[in-house]
Amino acid sequence: SYVVDYFTAKEMYFSHYGTNIDIAMPEPYEYWSVEVQNAISDKLNCFDQSEYFHDTSQTAEVWLRDYLNFLTQTGNSNATTDKGEFLRILRWQFLPTVGFKYTTSIQFTDDF
Repeated sequence: SYVVDYFTAKEMYFSHYGTNIDIAMPEPYEYWSVEVQNAISDKLNCFDQSEYFHDTSQTAEVWLRDYLNFLTQTGNSNATTDKGEFLRILRWQFLPTVGFKYTTSIQFTDDF
């Protein structure tokens, strides 16, 4: 069964890291704000210093970090702090392509 194979491989190769967890932020945040971006980065750094977490740059899937890297790599770094461009590129370029795995993690309001 593929389920048995999955859990066998998971135990064999990933048991060192323990259980995956999701960290949800239910309130809306202005992710294009430098202050919010820095606060999230600081929180990830706190996790890295904890004995209960492994290096988040290697073990965590963080949509904001991946998106900011995407903006830089595609020559759109100016969009990191511009609300309209930030949301437009996020919704219409990042999520339908390389950020597809984050589609269910990000919720948009009715006005965008």
